[in-house]
Amino acid sequence: MQFKETSVEMKQTGDQVTIERLLPLATLGAGEYTLEVNATDTLSKQTISRTADFTVKAAPETKTVAKAAPGR
Repeated sequence: MQFKETSVEMKQTGDQVTIERLLPLATLGAGEYTLEVNATDTLSKQTISRTADFTVKAAPETKTVAKAAPGR
């Protein structure tokens, strides 16, 4: 997955910008992943990068329980 947003698109400007985004983890298989965020200051042309590792675990198996017929 890759996303690109500008401060204009986020309607935020200034010395600090807050970014919040939900990631559709259901589309990812179980495993280890790395999230990488790159931010570029368009005035100074400086870029900063941060990474974070995370794990997507397989969904727990659901057990079906047989229902007994009601007794008399």
